Amino acid sequence: MAWVRLLGEDEVSGELRARYEADLHNLGFVMEATRALSPNPDLAVAVESFEAAVKRTSHLTARDRRLIHLLVAHHIGSPYCVLVYASALERDLGGLKGISAVLADYRTAPGLSPREQAMLDYALAAAAGHPSVEHVERLRREGLDDAAIVDVAVTACLRLFGSRVYDALGVETDPFFLEQTDLVEATGGSGSLSTSRAAKAQAG
Repeated sequence: MAWVRLLGEDEVSGELRARYEADLHNLGFVMEATRALSPNPDLAVAVESFEAAVKRTSHLTARDRRLIHLLVAHHIGSPYCVLVYASALERDLGGLKGISAVLADYRTAPGLSPREQAMLDYALAAAAGHPSVEHVERLRREGLDDAAIVDVAVTACLRLFGSRVYDALGVETDPFFLEQTDLVEATGGSGSLSTSRAAKAQAG
């Protein structure tokens, strides 16, 4: 249970209710990630609108964006987000073995192009706070223009922002993802906690 009271389906209205209903239609439940900012509905809608604009105007493919989310989540210790994006990428990466290979070392994982590897190097450096001009120059050599480079940076930092917010609020992983035991195992046994708390608990 989150550390703040998240609003239920009968407590929201307007644009936030529309987001809840979209989850219900697509998934059969409202994701904890969708409910995370619900105590402040106006903020929840504003953040969602910004994220939607980033996706809508992006020069990256859906696979690009999902890879960035997956690897940034993995490197900052966010099991919830790892499971969400691993689930979305499972077919695209050739199944659970592909997911495991990418998480183990995306630089040597089969099926990832030099462009994708360069993109992930930059995304992880951006999320960690130490990107360099060399990262950007490498992306240009791989064919990304400045608009696409901006998209990589923003996508990486959005994942960092979202995962840290979930961690700060005690948001936990939806049972839907935890019940996919093969996926949980393939991603390193991600537990029920949303972000770095799981890694801290294991370390302790």
